[in-house]
Amino acid sequence: MNQMMTKRLLSLVAAGIVFAASLAGCGSNAPESPKADAVKMEAIQTLKLAGKDVPLYELTGTELPHFVNSRLAVTADAVYAPTQEKGEDDAHLWKFPMKGDKLSAGQEIGLMKRSWLTTNGQNVYFCQGNHVQGIYDGSAVHQAALSSNREGSLQAVYGSDTVYFDREGASATAGITRGTLTKDGFSNPKLLLATFGYIDQRKVAKDEVAPKLIAADTDGFYMQWTARNGSNNGTGWTKPVYAFDPDGKEMRSFEVNTGLAEGMQKASASGPIVVTQDYVVFTGRGLFRIFNKKTGAAVGDITYQIDDQVYTPDAITTDGTNHVYFTIYNRKQNVQHLYRLDLP
Repeated sequence: MNQMMTKRLLSLVAAGIVFAASLAGCGSNAPESPKADAVKMEAIQTLKLAGKDVPLYELTGTELPHFVNSRLAVTADAVYAPTQEKGEDDAHLWKFPMKGDKLSAGQEIGLMKRSWLTTNGQNVYFCQGNHVQGIYDGSAVHQAALSSNREGSLQAVYGSDTVYFDREGASATAGITRGTLTKDGFSNPKLLLATFGYIDQRKVAKDEVAPKLIAADTDGFYMQWTARNGSNNGTGWTKPVYAFDPDGKEMRSFEVNTGLAEGMQKASASGPIVVTQDYVVFTGRGLFRIFNKKTGAAVGDITYQIDDQVYTPDAITTDGTNHVYFTIYNRKQNVQHLYRLDLP
C-alpha cells in the first residue's frame, strides 16, 4: 500500500494537475481520427471474421493495476481507466501513454467519483463529485460545473464537440439529451427522448424497460433495452440495441440472436457492447458477435481463447475507427490485461 501511495503522489505531481473553471481549446476544436500506428505491432493471434484476418494485439510495456467500474477510454496516444485501492470509497482515473501496442508507466489524473468516463479523442471527461466534472486535456485537469447532478451515461462523439447523456430523475427535463462540449462542460442541451413521455410509452407499447445509453457517434446514439416479451420472471427476456439518429428518430435494431448469417448459432452475449466506425459488437465468453452498423445485418462471429481460457471482456471501447480495445482481469493470477482487436 505504501508503495502504491508513493506512486500516486509522484504521478499526481507529474500530471501537473491544475484545477480551474474554464478550459481553453475544448469544444469546437474537434480532434482528427487516429492516424496509422507509428510503430510496427506484432499480433499475438490472427483471428477470423467472415473469412478475413483479424489481428489481436496485447498492449504491454508496463504493469497495469486492476481496472474497476467497467470503464475505459482511448485517445490516439493514451489509455484511460479507473483504479481503486482496497478499502477506498472512490476510484482514481489513470492514464497510460500508448504508442502502437506499447504502453508507458501510468500516472494518476485525479479522483473519479462516479462511473462515467468518455472522450471525444481530444479531451477526457469524468465526474469528480456532485455538480463537478473533470476535463483532462492531455496535460492537466480542469474542473467545470455540471448544471445538475443528474447527468449520467455520458457519451461524447469521437472527433466532434457533440455529447449525449441521460439526464436522470423525476423531472420534465429527464431523458436522453444532446449537448455541445464547451470549456464549461457542455451547453445547448436538447431533450430527445423524454423519460416521462417516450420512455414510458415504449414500456407500455413494447414491454421494454431499463433503457441504457451505451454509445454515440456521428450517426447518432445507441440504446439498449430489456425486452420482457410478456414474461415477468426473466424467461425469454432479450436485450435489443437500437440506433437513433441525432434528433432521436429510431433507425434500426440489433439483437444478438436475430437475423444471423449462415453458420452462426444462437449464443449468450451478455458482455459489454461497443459501436465502432462500421460495426455494432456484442461480446460473450470467448465471443465477439459482429453486426453491420448501417444495415443491421449480421456479419459473423469472432471466437478466441487466451492462454487456453475463454473470457468475457470487463470493459470495452473504441477510438473512432474499427479498433476494439478491451480489458480482461485474470483473477487467478491477479493480472490486468489490455487488448486491441482490429476489425476489417
